[in-house]
Amino acid sequence: MSKELVVGAVMMSEMYEQPEVLARLLERSSELGDVIRKVCPDPLAGVAFLGRGSSGNVGTFGRYVMEMSTGRPTALLAPSLLTRYARTPNYEGQLVIALSQSGMTSEIIESCRVLRDHCGAKVIGITNDADSDLASVVDACVSLEAGDELAIPATKTVTAQMLAVLILASSLGQVESVDGIGQLPGLVSEVLNDWDSPEVLVERWINYDRLFVTSRGVAYAAALEASLKIKESALVFSQGLSTGDLRHGAVASVSTATPVLGIATAGPVGADVRRLLENLADRGVPTGLCAPANGVDLPLSADTGEVLQTILAVVRAQQLALTWALRRGLDPDKPDLLSKVTQET
Repeated sequence: MSKELVVGAVMMSEMYEQPEVLARLLERSSELGDVIRKVCPDPLAGVAFLGRGSSGNVGTFGRYVMEMSTGRPTALLAPSLLTRYARTPNYEGQLVIALSQSGMTSEIIESCRVLRDHCGAKVIGITNDADSDLASVVDACVSLEAGDELAIPATKTVTAQMLAVLILASSLGQVESVDGIGQLPGLVSEVLNDWDSPEVLVERWINYDRLFVTSRGVAYAAALEASLKIKESALVFSQGLSTGDLRHGAVASVSTATPVLGIATAGPVGADVRRLLENLADRGVPTGLCAPANGVDLPLSADTGEVLQTILAVVRAQQLALTWALRRGLDPDKPDLLSKVTQET
């Protein structure tokens, strides 16, 4: 796909910035490690992630990698309990990681203020703007330094958030399958050099108006983010589900008119995804596979493990969303009803 296209050019340009953004973040790994070690409660009782939209999907990724590294319970925080129900639960000994690309979402800012001032939590903010309102209500702030992001669908800030969370988690303990993390910028470049794969898949599915995206474990976050990107960019109704949740009831709505995209990374859960797709294909359901293997619809590098493959799968999802949007004659840079900063939540 040419980078000279006008419609969708901003989204594509920002996607191509990702290798450089990730490389700069990796150079700051020591700095990020110092941030979390200085703020983290000792002893650490648990970790909670706070975010909406793509940032919430990164929180799902963080839930897995942070619990792997710390051995402490890790959860996704419900901001409405703080902002709508006015509850102040006891967060003593808890580390909260708040994710907001803009640092301007009022609900996230207010939640951080309550958590720090009234609940006893230690709060770290991860944002693309170190001077944002979020930075004023947290104990420490990690700036992504990804540069301005102008396209409505977030791309470079999402993968940067994922890497920042991974660096923070690795600073507190061991995360499985992240050997070769320094290869990540190059692996992302390899994905961005292959547009044939998403174009072939979109051409096959262009007449469908709904989609399921499924995965499990760490890569569940990629399924959620893929679903969101396709919805907001291509205006295709898409639902991201774990393979377990898809089997428990939702599978009844899958049919020959509803494709299912599976993300099967390396590791202990990839076989679950493949097995589900095989079962669905036997029933005539259109299926697609994103996995570290030759001959699949959206290939991932087999030279790394499931954690980094999950970040690569998010880049594949961006390609799929942009390609699908353009094929439908839409401008993903300016989708209807959306703005870059969501204030009302």
